Amino acid sequence: MASPVKLSATVVGLLVLVAAPSLLLNLLGFDALAGDALLATATGLIAATFGPWRPALVAALLLGLGAGVAVVAAPLPWLAAVLMAACGIAMGVAARFGVAGVVAMAPITVAFVLAEPPSTPPAAAGGAYAAAAVFGVLVGAAVRRRLPHKDLEAVHITRALAYAGMLALLAGVSGWFVAERGLGHAGAWLLMTYFVVIQPYLQDGWRKALERAIGTVFGFVIAMGLGLVIEVEWLLLALGVGGLVLGIWVRIKNAPYWAYTAALTVGIVLAEGASNSVVSTGEQRLWATVVGTGASLAAMAVLVPIYRRSAQRVGIDHY
Repeated sequence: MASPVKLSATVVGLLVLVAAPSLLLNLLGFDALAGDALLATATGLIAATFGPWRPALVAALLLGLGAGVAVVAAPLPWLAAVLMAACGIAMGVAARFGVAGVVAMAPITVAFVLAEPPSTPPAAAGGAYAAAAVFGVLVGAAVRRRLPHKDLEAVHITRALAYAGMLALLAGVSGWFVAERGLGHAGAWLLMTYFVVIQPYLQDGWRKALERAIGTVFGFVIAMGLGLVIEVEWLLLALGVGGLVLGIWVRIKNAPYWAYTAALTVGIVLAEGASNSVVSTGEQRLWATVVGTGASLAAMAVLVPIYRRSAQRVGIDHY
């Protein structure tokens, strides 16, 4: 494990690098793309820091494609449903190769673009977010060389298929409602919750749902407090970047998942709410997370008997 000094230096460097694509877009006059560019950069960074660079690069390019389609799909509920269902299926494929946990930010970023599309052509949005994500991959790959590598566990095909089906159904139906009802930011948080809470193995999902709930509430309180006392947009954005990087740091340190969730909650709420209202963003995130977590737990509860029987048939202890 790297020394505390080296880890601290890495964190400071990441603070600057994660913000770079967003700052560049701002300087070029593409303010509408800057917010989600942070998420795209974090997507590539997380994927390449905690997983091999090749699937991270694939995820970055697919993120760009999905983001471009999301701009088109925003006013078309049927296409929004297809897009989010496709994201669910893609996560099933990622699980089969053991990388679902490290590329989950890709469909989450697509969800944010779908819920609040930028006022730019689809090709421009997709290209910008793909470039930001690829930049994140390059940075993450450099970070990964300085960290101890952990083996990623490929998921049994029966689990991967069930995981893909559950995500495709929930995200697809919710994607339709997000576009049909114009749920905006809250819709993005609803879709995000599925990709965080639901896991290839149900036994992991229950634990992660509880930790996510704890981390969300904790992060929500912190973000709301900062939003109430700070009104300077650039400072809120900087703190948001800090929250995202802190999330990566606590994961490097193998901290509990709730701490990782809390840090990401602070980062995303501040980054996404800096130009609008952090308080409103936090409130939307809270109720959307509650609804999404409830739907995820209900789906998992229904599938427990099916998972258990299929696991027994193929000799899997972990379901």
